[in-house]
Amino acid sequence: MRGDFTDVELSGSRGGRRARARAAACAVASLVAIGVVAGCAATVSTHLDASPSTPAAPVSSPRATLEVPAPLDGEVARALAEGDPLQVSSTSSGSTEIGLDYVVDAVCVARDATTRATYELFVGADAVSGGAIACDGSIHRNTGMTGTGQGVRLEFDPPAEATQAYARVVPSAP
Repeated sequence: MRGDFTDVELSGSRGGRRARARAAACAVASLVAIGVVAGCAATVSTHLDASPSTPAAPVSSPRATLEVPAPLDGEVARALAEGDPLQVSSTSSGSTEIGLDYVVDAVCVARDATTRATYELFVGADAVSGGAIACDGSIHRNTGMTGTGQGVRLEFDPPAEATQAYARVVPSAP
């Protein structure tokens, strides 16, 4: 079952899955950067002010810096996009808890804040959720999945214009 994200094409193509995985990493980073996720501290610097009451400004410098937070208790997957050219690395760190709801927290920083990063969650070979986030430097939290007792793979695909991004799959209630 896929998420109900209407503005993202969730095709089975390899590039599409990579794009969706990059988006998940972005969503995670955005939530952490504005302190939405309890126990997390992250900041976005260089012309960005990401707080709950102030939307982030587009990045006007060649490279913004995003502090990636430490893993949360219960975090089951993470993707980080960094470098020039942008490279995505993903890790999975255990099985989901049966019946527990998980979300994708992500942040993406790009020169053009209207660009979007995409992500997709997989249990085994099955896509179970996907979506997109704006690369505006804000933390985005999207519905992920309900735990099945199995591991989760996060595929994340920020746009080429992104300077840094991350996403992670964490319990919806810390």
